[in-house]
Parts: sequence; C-alpha cells; structure tokens
Amino acid sequence: MAPHAEKDADIRASMPPFNNANKIAIPELVRLYNVPAYGPNISNAVMEIFAVTEIWSLAEGLQIPIPTYSLSKFIQDKMVKVLDMVQHCQDTPEISLKNADATQKLKTFVDEFQGLGPSIKNVSDWEAFVNRHAKPGWQAKMHFDHVLDNFGFEKEASDLLRKTEFEKADGEKVTFEQHAFRWLSKALGAYGPEGALVDVVNLAFAMMEQESDGLTDIQIADKIRAFKEKVESKNLSGLWIPSYLFMDAETDDCLVWIFLQYVSQLKGTPSQLKVLIQLPESPEFDSLAQEWSSKRNCEIWRDPDSRNEKALTRYHTGLRALATPS
Repeated sequence: MAPHAEKDADIRASMPPFNNANKIAIPELVRLYNVPAYGPNISNAVMEIFAVTEIWSLAEGLQIPIPTYSLSKFIQDKMVKVLDMVQHCQDTPEISLKNADATQKLKTFVDEFQGLGPSIKNVSDWEAFVNRHAKPGWQAKMHFDHVLDNFGFEKEASDLLRKTEFEKADGEKVTFEQHAFRWLSKALGAYGPEGALVDVVNLAFAMMEQESDGLTDIQIADKIRAFKEKVESKNLSGLWIPSYLFMDAETDDCLVWIFLQYVSQLKGTPSQLKVLIQLPESPEFDSLAQEWSSKRNCEIWRDPDSRNEKALTRYHTGLRALATPS
C-alpha cells in the first residue's frame, strides 16, 4: 500500500467465522463485517446485481465466471442426516404424539428433494416445489429457531430436537442442530448460485456504512437491492469506495472484484483500484495467474500456505462458460 501507512488507512474486512477459522487476532484498526448471508432472499438480491449487462461485460474481460443457478447435489447428499432426525422423531413418543403430521411432511419433503433433478429449471420451479411441502413464508424461516415450523412442528419439539444428541456410526455425539438442522436450512435454499456470496453482502454493507444487527434476511435483501439501484443509477454519493482489494479468488471474492471495477468505471477512476490476489502455488493455477497478472494494477501472490485449491478448481474450471444475460 506504499506510500500509504497502514495506520492511516480505512481498512474493512469481510469476516464471517470461517474466514478466520484459526482465530487470528485482527488489528483493532480493521473494521469487521459479518452480515448474515444465508437463504434465497439474500442470494437472489445479490445475483440481481450481476444481471446488469455492463457488469457481465466486465466479468468477461476479467475472465471471471458469474455463477449460474443450479440444484446442489452436495446438499441433496446430506439429507441422510435429516432423515436421522426424522427417525428419531418417529421413535420418540414425546415428539411423535403431537408432531406426527409434521414429521411425515418433513420426511416427504426430504424424500422428494433427494430425487429432484432436471425438473427444476428456475427459481419459480424451486419455489413451487417447496411450497408443496412447507407453509407459506418459508423463505423467511430458515434460521434454526423456526426452520421446523415450516413443516408444522411445535416450538417445544423443535427446541428439544435442537439440543438432543445423536450418536453417529463412529461413536461421536453431536446435537441435531449441528447434524440435521443446518442441512435442512440449506435444503430450503438448495437451488441457487453455486458458491458463497458472503463477501459481496459484506462489501455492500461496508460501502453503505450500514450495520446489520437485528436485521432479518428480508431486510438485508431489501438493503442490497436498494444499494444495487443506487449504484446502477450512478449515484455514488455517501458510499465508501475502496481503492485496494485483497482477495483469494473464490466465487464471492471475484464477484467483489467485478463489482468494484464497475464502480471504479462509474466514478471515472478505473486505474485507482489495485488488486492483490492470493493463489495456490500449484501449476494448475499458472494460466489463471498469467491471465490476471497482465491486467492493470493486478498483482498475484502465489501462497504456499493456500488451502482453497478445490474451491478454486470447482469455480474457475467448472464455470468457465459465460452466458449473456437476457
């Protein structure tokens, strides 16, 4: 960042827990953002940003794929964990007596979800499928507190299940909240863009100088849409616009790069954005490193300690084909 001193910089970081799994101490001068980014309301709002034709053109120029919507086979494969909870419900009288219908609804949803394939072609198809199994308003009930309410479970049963321990085949004990609830919540949002979007959400709130405490996912989505409309109207007043971006080239990081390039162009200062990209040392990423290092103000850091090879391979080789938005 020379000649700028770090102490004089306004540094903001996207910092969900998995971005700092080793719990490294972050300097106090860094402003941290950890905005909830789960569920279809938020992901749909984020992806609306990247439907803008000018942004797609920038993505093509940077050789960055914009993720398309798909049904997550990975989440489908995890439904055996939810079925473990279903079996527990059926075998536990204090749950089954009052929640038999809800248990059956949940089982039917999981069974049909596991077998879903090409029939889901768009968001409308997905919502129609879930609507056949869950109560209206499920899009706003994806948190552990009330995800089972979507299928008619009483709160008392839901709270009991969250803290009930399940013994896995290897003898390890975990709560159903960890074992099943989180995958059921993910299942309700299983049709969507591949890859995380959390860094884009955190960027939006950082640029808007907004806090997210107490906001629901719908309110967060509304703020993202308002942010998109403000920028698309070329109104950059009041926005914090970074001049440096440090990132690791995963899905949401690359989307942040595209968006900041777009904002820099709107501002009339495209040459001011400087990007440092962390890539693994593996030769598999040599062509990507060469491609990006030829871009203006783009520096590549080949990090021997990088551990995201699989995520990068899945994103940059699995989604290389860019389509033009309709």
